[in-house]
Amino acid sequence: MDSKLIFIKSNKLLPKVAWESTPDFGWRYCGRSDDLEVALLHQAFLSHLSTNLVYFVPDRNNSKLVANSEVFNLIAYNIDKIEMAFWNENFTKVIELKTFGVFRLGEVFAELGM
Repeated sequence: MDSKLIFIKSNKLLPKVAWESTPDFGWRYCGRSDDLEVALLHQAFLSHLSTNLVYFVPDRNNSKLVANSEVFNLIAYNIDKIEMAFWNENFTKVIELKTFGVFRLGEVFAELGM
């Protein structure tokens, strides 16, 4: 899938995501590049996006399908610079990360407009 189409699909689905509930409205602190909690993120990815390939969605021009093994290098390099999302291959589960070191897990259900 083309980078622009991946980005458009992600932006269309993000408002329809049912985010996991936490005391901080679904957001969890994972740190920034200097204190990134890799174990916490690793567990989140294993439990939520358990596929070998995921869509990396940082912007309109650089969105792409990547191997799960590349995810942590992409996060470590970009966590301070850009907001990003990682989707499973079916665009039904997502992990969204913000530049100030937080992330949240969500899912799009068929009745919400998948």
